[in-house]
Amino acid sequence: MTDPAQPSPPAPPSSRPADAVHSEHSGEFLRLARLWQRKQGHSWIFAAIESSGLRDQLIARLDTQHTDARLALEAYADPVQWVARLAEACTRAPRAHLVLAGAWQPDAAWWQQANTLRERLAEAFPKPLILWLPDACITLAARHAPDLWNWREAVISFSEPLPPVPEPLPSAPFNFTGGMEKEAIELRLQDINDYLATHDRDSAAVAHLLLEAASAYKRLGCWDDSMACAQEAHSSFVTLGNDRLAAQAKGQMANILQARGQLDQALAIYQNEVLPVYAQLGDIRETAITKGKIADILQARSQLEQALLMWQEQVLPVFESVGYTREAGYARERIKGLQVALRQRAKAQKPTQRKR
Repeated sequence: MTDPAQPSPPAPPSSRPADAVHSEHSGEFLRLARLWQRKQGHSWIFAAIESSGLRDQLIARLDTQHTDARLALEAYADPVQWVARLAEACTRAPRAHLVLAGAWQPDAAWWQQANTLRERLAEAFPKPLILWLPDACITLAARHAPDLWNWREAVISFSEPLPPVPEPLPSAPFNFTGGMEKEAIELRLQDINDYLATHDRDSAAVAHLLLEAASAYKRLGCWDDSMACAQEAHSSFVTLGNDRLAAQAKGQMANILQARGQLDQALAIYQNEVLPVYAQLGDIRETAITKGKIADILQARSQLEQALLMWQEQVLPVFESVGYTREAGYARERIKGLQVALRQRAKAQKPTQRKR
């Protein structure tokens, strides 16, 4: 069995089509590749994609050893039949890709049935599975299979084609969601710094690595190094004309300031330099997430009422409307916490009645 802590060796150039990963999608592909390399057990990854050609190129880039199963979802195959098909695929492949066979897409009733069979589907193929589906199909899954949807590992979008990235990144990006040791983070930073020392600083690959380094340094408590990497990543993404990732880098800078207690500066960046970009791009998810971060800063500044209103009126309704179950659950927890804090504050401010 492959050690998940060890990155897979880079594929030969011939297996990496130049147009397989576009600049807008390179960050998403890195995230997907990271999950694909490290996940061993049951994982449902939803990949939003409209182009079958791009989908096939991405699958080829992920499956360099030709060991993954490719399963076509046909109109005649209901979720009950898929239990058997997944079980069969489990006997011959370590991972699988689920793709649509043609123009047909599963409807609401199909997803409702899949929702009731989610345990059997997961048991049939307890390994990583990417569901390559159009945006509209993923929206149906979120709305009509909420329990199945809640088991997803990630949702990754490859919807907009843009110019190509010139070179691949070295090894596998570090996953900051786990509890890795300090030594592992430092080793990853060394890997990044070695790459940065020998490559053009204006490339998209370098910009992504700088953003990753900013997260690594922040986790180590190296605030100045973290900020320097985030600033350079932002400048690179601006040069590349990638407004979305430039905003992401700005958000990282605000996050560093927030962690250092510089709340006014962090709030100004979120409000004036991050939120307007996501609003202009029409990215409702990132807009809502950014508003949640603004609410957290308001709470830290003891502006509890304003923070509560933002979560209730500008964040939670957005997550609920687009079917982001996990994010909506988190928003509800934040609302409950603020309501408790407000009750406690009111109780503490209430004058004590003297007994007569």
